[in-house]
Amino acid sequence: MFKDKETINRRNMVEYGENLRLLAEALRANEKQPGKLRVLLLDGIEKENKQRNPNHELCTGCKNPKNTAMRITEKRLCRCMYYFNHLPMSKKQKGACDKCDFPLNRTNIGEYEIYDHEVPMDEKWLKVGGVDLIIKGKDTDTFYGVEVKPKKSDETLARMAAEILTYGEINCYQGNIAGNQRISYKPGICFFEESKQHKDYLKFTGVCSFSKKTSNSEEIMADFREILSYINVFLVKYDDKTFKIEMIRPADKDITTL
Repeated sequence: MFKDKETINRRNMVEYGENLRLLAEALRANEKQPGKLRVLLLDGIEKENKQRNPNHELCTGCKNPKNTAMRITEKRLCRCMYYFNHLPMSKKQKGACDKCDFPLNRTNIGEYEIYDHEVPMDEKWLKVGGVDLIIKGKDTDTFYGVEVKPKKSDETLARMAAEILTYGEINCYQGNIAGNQRISYKPGICFFEESKQHKDYLKFTGVCSFSKKTSNSEEIMADFREILSYINVFLVKYDDKTFKIEMIRPADKDITTL
């Protein structure tokens, strides 16, 4: 599977650029021959004859944040962002958050709200988890399925893009909050301000220069622009008490997953 290939998270510009190139080429080819992207993303994947449970277990809160086991994982990040965004919370959820020692208790003040988190596929596929967050504009009915990484993550933008596109190829989402109604969403990636992913984004879009001279920088930028024409990009800004999600790059072309 492309999102799990051996080199997908290598950050040297040769391998990073090659992965971006393969993804960009598949997206271009898919315009003329639908299914080309699916071939790249799902090569080697196996489907299991099992249904996934879309319901979440309520968080009971975390204790002792100095413990190394309490590090900010992707799952904890998405769960906390969802709980402190989604109102009204149940008394059980609110009580767990009030007693939690984990340092992610920030209130969402942005224009995008978190509709759901950790959304699995309808059916079980080997090595395929779920969409990190489903977000939507507070005043719109447009939904985005986004891949999110903690600020200290080393994951590449190539891997993030491949992952959310993989989910889009196989997923039919049923909303857990709105009575299991089926919705559609657009693919996106979301990272934190000043993270490695944010710095890569600024380089690959030409806002900042490459720190080291590389012969394939122009190719990387062109391939990344092609990928961004299909994927929406969101940035998380935050302080000690609040966070907000901002769209910094809307996709030019429409890929909607039902």
